[in-house]
Amino acid sequence: RWEIEARSRLGEAELDAGDPAAALGHLQIALNEINLVLSLPGLSPRARSPWLVDRSSVFFHLGDIERSMADVRD
Repeated sequence: RWEIEARSRLGEAELDAGDPAAALGHLQIALNEINLVLSLPGLSPRARSPWLVDRSSVFFHLGDIERSMADVRD
């Protein structure tokens, strides 16, 4: 989990530094890893919840507000 969080934070830092291309790489890696966890069969709603919040944040930083809000609602 720490690796995913690190990628997310690096992406946010790159955005703050004005380098969206570098941010995209980090955020995409984080998104892929989060999606892998969320695809695990039998993951309970309680276990899914923090991952959906993390993915919502990644979507937000990627500029995909619609998907970000959908994850918050889920």
